[in-house]
Amino acid sequence: MAELSWAVTACAGLFAAGLVTAMIYDLGWLRIPNWLNLTLALMALPYWVLVPITDWPWHLATGLGLFAAAFALFALRALGGGDVKLVGAVGLWIGPHLLPVFLLVMGLLGGLVALLLLILRPLATRWLPAERCPPALQHGAGIPYGLAIAPAAWLAFLPGM
Repeated sequence: MAELSWAVTACAGLFAAGLVTAMIYDLGWLRIPNWLNLTLALMALPYWVLVPITDWPWHLATGLGLFAAAFALFALRALGGGDVKLVGAVGLWIGPHLLPVFLLVMGLLGGLVALLLLILRPLATRWLPAERCPPALQHGAGIPYGLAIAPAAWLAFLPGM
């Protein structure tokens, strides 16, 4: 049984590392690579087997539902493509029982990220030359919503683990 708990912990650790990597990419380049989102989505499968998650169809439905809702926001130009795929991958991990916590925390953190960018962008563009200013802090750049999605995912997932 010790091997099983080690494997579950390893899966959760890789999930956390993937979320941190998504935040770094989104902050630094305003992009979350497809390979990273695909890896996070595929890593949910061994986790489902190891735990075991018996309601995996509901986890799958949560991931697809979040992806569809986020895609609608993408169509309205309110969310980036990498964020859409990240939300869908996270849905596979959290399932429907953790969805309300995830959505609440993500919304609150997203508002905080937007507020911080409203404050920091004018300061960054005033004090830094344009070529040294990170993309997320440049005037007119989108909001790196991965900075809200990733911590919300971990905060929702951790108690349910």
